[in-house]
Amino acid sequence: LRDAHTDSQPLPDSMEWSAAYTEQNLQEFMDLCSEKHVVYSRPRSFLHQARLFFNVRDSENVAVHVERSGPEDNTFNDTPQHWIRIAETNVVPQIGLARGLKHLKNRNIEVNRVHLDVVPDGDQSETVMIRLLVNNPGSWDNLEREIKRLKWADDTALNIAYQHGPHHHVDILHSEIMTALVALAQPVLSKQNPFSFSKTNVDLVLQEPRYNRIAHEIAEVFTARFDPKRVRDDDGFQQQLSHLRGLISRNVEEFVASRVLRAMVDGLEATLRTNLYMENRYALSMRVDPRLFRPLSNPDLKWNDEEAESQSNWTTPYGVFFSHGRRFNGFHVRFRDIARGGLRLVSPGSASQHAIESGRHFREAYDLAFGQQLKNK
Repeated sequence: LRDAHTDSQPLPDSMEWSAAYTEQNLQEFMDLCSEKHVVYSRPRSFLHQARLFFNVRDSENVAVHVERSGPEDNTFNDTPQHWIRIAETNVVPQIGLARGLKHLKNRNIEVNRVHLDVVPDGDQSETVMIRLLVNNPGSWDNLEREIKRLKWADDTALNIAYQHGPHHHVDILHSEIMTALVALAQPVLSKQNPFSFSKTNVDLVLQEPRYNRIAHEIAEVFTARFDPKRVRDDDGFQQQLSHLRGLISRNVEEFVASRVLRAMVDGLEATLRTNLYMENRYALSMRVDPRLFRPLSNPDLKWNDEEAESQSNWTTPYGVFFSHGRRFNGFHVRFRDIARGGLRLVSPGSASQHAIESGRHFREAYDLAFGQQLKNK
């Protein structure tokens, strides 16, 4: 491989050159691996594992590689098979494997062989290496991206993705958007009625199949809106928003569900930027129009109506950012382009306390930032 790369020749076995394939790096990786790990890995597979290991080393990233298996691996049947190789740092090995197997089951992908190895790397770090020999599912759409999200997606998002089984699959990307928009909507709605729009009631909306379908349509518009491969069409986007609001008006009579779905559409409309398509993101983050959180005297007013602007004496922040990740939500509020501040972590001791804190989450971040702004003046 090295000689072919040095001579600018095609690499054997359709391999691609990696800095991990130097003799020094391969020797280091081999020294870290257990004897069985090395002995039971074919050379090609060992090279791919070394590349994945060095890709995630000293990070919290997840690396995935998928390729067609060789004839020596087809011992179960004549069905085309593929190897899925995964490397992820600082996870419990059994949990990492269980998440991967559960996801493949939900995608209706049959697993024929499993290898699980742990590569220690220093006193406090280790890398989990998973190899799965699977039947060809016919479609690999988003599979690598979804496997990368298993470490970081919130349990609620994973449950939404899996709740209807493999025949009604909601991919993790869309379920993350759905749960993020609901989490963004909850502090907005709780100002109107903290009891009707409690965290429990708001979260239940996504578990109802007929409402879930509308929420999925909202998520599809979100993905299309921020797809870097598409040209942004503002007029078309406004038409899609009108369609979604009409869909909710015609099909949702229940008060809480209607308000939650409308608030999800408002959150979609108010999102200015997002890291949705970044390769190694840990959470789903959005920059949101601060006017979304403005108190409204009339709940029937839209968040960006000019009438609402004239009725409000609310001080509008310079910027608001929202992050939704594994077991956390976070707001960043600033009143200047460059603003000093700090980090407040609220870790409720019970589910009921968590619901209360979720309702006043944005307000607390806003008040802290506003107080800092007054000091800075």
